[in-house]
Amino acid sequence: GREPSGEVRSPAVAGQFYSDSDAAFRLGIVKYMEGAVPAKVKKPIALILPHAGYIYSGQVAADGYNQSRMHNYEVVVILGTNHASAGFRKIGLYPGRGFRTPLGVAEIDQEGNAELQREDRDCVADKGVHAAEHSIEVQVPFVQVLFPQAKIVPVLIGTPELDMCTRLGLALGKVLKNRRALIVASTDLSHFYSQRVAEGLDQAVLDRVTAFDPLGVLQVEEEGKGFACGRGALAAVMWAAKELGADKVTILNHATSGDVTGDYRRVVGYGAAVMLKSR
Repeated sequence: GREPSGEVRSPAVAGQFYSDSDAAFRLGIVKYMEGAVPAKVKKPIALILPHAGYIYSGQVAADGYNQSRMHNYEVVVILGTNHASAGFRKIGLYPGRGFRTPLGVAEIDQEGNAELQREDRDCVADKGVHAAEHSIEVQVPFVQVLFPQAKIVPVLIGTPELDMCTRLGLALGKVLKNRRALIVASTDLSHFYSQRVAEGLDQAVLDRVTAFDPLGVLQVEEEGKGFACGRGALAAVMWAAKELGADKVTILNHATSGDVTGDYRRVVGYGAAVMLKSR
């Protein structure tokens, strides 16, 4: 049945992936933004950002968000990766009122949800698949600090299936055509290889990203050459960004957890990039 429209998603990873105290947390995000790579682009359309704990990937995420912070968005669409709901094969939208974080409630853009469901038959309203998922949640506080007026559309990709990701990208392009929108692809890169191996695997993905080749992003893992847990989100966002006029991708930063922990034997890779209109 239908959920009451007032339902708000509680955070699943506050106190774990990021601080659960409002003041310290807001300050932390501000500090990351102060240390971020300067804004290099005039017309950012989409961002590729990591979703690990803030101590590991917060700075890399800030490098991405900094490319957009001078803009005023009405909606931020966040495409996440399904880590928590095995067997979910659709695109999950959140039917409630918002996502709660230590900074308050980020409101869901109900209209955006409805339009996506009309445009793309794969999109289903499913509160359950969002309940324990961190890949979207960790992006929301950055949005709350940088774009306090914006509503969010959390989109969870069940499985990185080619046709489904293509349809979603085209639907997003159509729905967002006349809106002041930012699209975020939330993905980490290689998991638990040595630094040397990780750098090769991550570079293979980033090369496909730089070539603006969404199909290549989906295939790179099948070929065993690279790994991105959110490759479905990444490909869908690339297709959407192209629909919205992006013609170039700039890689802003690539790091690993080893850069933070000093342990280079088993690392996770993080990248930040921006898709933009170069003319």
